[in-house]
Amino acid sequence: MPKIVKYAEISSEVMASGVSTKKLLNEKSLTDKRMTLEVLKMDENSEFFINNSETSVSWVQILEGEITINQHSLTNANLVFFPLHFYSKIKAKSNSKLCYVSIPNAKSFDKSLESSKLKSMQIINWFKEPVLNSEFDNRKRIYVMSEALADTSVAKGEIIIYPPNTSAPEHYHVGAEHFQFMMSGEGIAVLEGVEHKLEAGDLLYNFENENHYFYNNSDSEFVFVEFFVPGKYKTIWAPKAKVCTWLPTGKNYLGDTPSRNIGKHVAGEGEGI
Repeated sequence: MPKIVKYAEISSEVMASGVSTKKLLNEKSLTDKRMTLEVLKMDENSEFFINNSETSVSWVQILEGEITINQHSLTNANLVFFPLHFYSKIKAKSNSKLCYVSIPNAKSFDKSLESSKLKSMQIINWFKEPVLNSEFDNRKRIYVMSEALADTSVAKGEIIIYPPNTSAPEHYHVGAEHFQFMMSGEGIAVLEGVEHKLEAGDLLYNFENENHYFYNNSDSEFVFVEFFVPGKYKTIWAPKAKVCTWLPTGKNYLGDTPSRNIGKHVAGEGEGI
C-alpha cells in the first residue's frame, strides 16, 4: 500500500546548532530499510556532515538557498550525489533547505559499486539538462540522476512538471520502488483508484505493482521530483493507455542549449540517459 507523508504533520527535530530536520522516511519506515529521506533546514553559516559508510550512498537536492561543499557553491539548480565511504561538510551560505536521501545498502541495488572507482561527489546542474516534452500531453521532464549523470544505476531521478489541466496515464512499476517529493504547487495522486491531494513538501512512496497516476486541476504548475531505487525497472501501462513517450525540445530549463542531447524514448527506457 502506498505511503503518503504530509510535510505539515511531521515534527521538526534539531540535529545541530542551526540545523533542523523533518524525517519523512526514517529507518523504520520501510521493511527492507531501502532508504531514508529528510528535509533539512539550515541557518546561514550552520554545518551538516555527510558521512557515508562503505555500503551507503546518498544525495542532496538544494531546494532553497545556497550551500558550499568542498569549496563548490551550490544552489537550487544543483543535486549532488555522494559515493560510498564519502565524508564531507556542507555549510550554508544563506538560510537553506535541502532534501537529503540515503541508501544504506546501496551495493544490493548496483553490484558494480563493489568495483567502482568513483570516489568524488558528482555535481548535477539540472537547470542545464535537456527539457523533454510529453508526446501526448503537456508535461515536461528533466533528468536529475542516471547512470550518465552519477555513474551508477542505484537510482534514477527526474523532475516532472505538470502545467494546469494536465494528466498522466495510469501505470505501475516492476523491479523498483520509487517516491515523489512535491516541490511546488498542488496536484492529485490517484492510487489504486483513490484520489489524494498532495502539496509542496509532501511525499508519496510507491511499492512495486501499485497502480498510480497524477493530474493537476489547479491554476498553477505542479512540480515533483521522483526517484526509483534501483534505477533499472519496467513500467506496465494500463490497457489502452497512451504509453508515456518523451521528445527532445533542444532547450534546457533556462531556455538555452542543453548540456547534452537525449533522444525520443519511452519512460523508463532509452540509451545513454
